[in-house]
Amino acid sequence: MTSHHLILVRHAQASPELFGGVDRERALTPQGEIDAQTIGAKLASVGIDFSGAHLWHSTARRTTQTALAVTEHLPPPVWYLAWTPSMTSIFTAFSNF
Repeated sequence: MTSHHLILVRHAQASPELFGGVDRERALTPQGEIDAQTIGAKLASVGIDFSGAHLWHSTARRTTQTALAVTEHLPPPVWYLAWTPSMTSIFTAFSNF
């Protein structure tokens, strides 16, 4: 029997939002970059075969940075799927079942 894993990771620590700034453009702090690398290393050490894994993340800068840092530690190929507004309607439709 094939097993599947769903692992949820929140983006690492991001810089605070500046007045008049765009939330989606907030970058990881230096500590956030370290934390994202640590998350990737820990995931790589748990004994799960991540080859061919699908990684979903939003298009916000901090989530993209976190995703890239994490996958540096995982074997290729890892498929990147950036979350787009049209995907929200897909998942909303499925939640109505």
